[in-house]
Amino acid sequence: MEYQIIEDWSKWAKIGYMPQRPRCTLNQSQNKNTPSPYFTENDFLNFDKKIAALSKEYPLNGQMFKLRYLNGMSYAQIAKKLHTTPQRVQRMIKLFISKTEKVT
Repeated sequence: MEYQIIEDWSKWAKIGYMPQRPRCTLNQSQNKNTPSPYFTENDFLNFDKKIAALSKEYPLNGQMFKLRYLNGMSYAQIAKKLHTTPQRVQRMIKLFISKTEKVT
């Protein structure tokens, strides 16, 4: 999962609208000249559905993910709020993100 869609989705989810803008592709990060695709409203809606479905199945992971990306909390802040360690929060969020790739 590219983290750019997560960052853009979090902005979209906060305001309900995100103007289309280019995102960096793997090819561009390797200095190859390729056109940048855009994230569309449908991309964000689909990603939002994935987050909602996974949050039902993995509520703690979903809560941590949302605190991180929607509330802008650090791993340490989330850990303190949920009485755990920052390392565990980071692992659980990474696991949650990896599961978004498998949801259709």
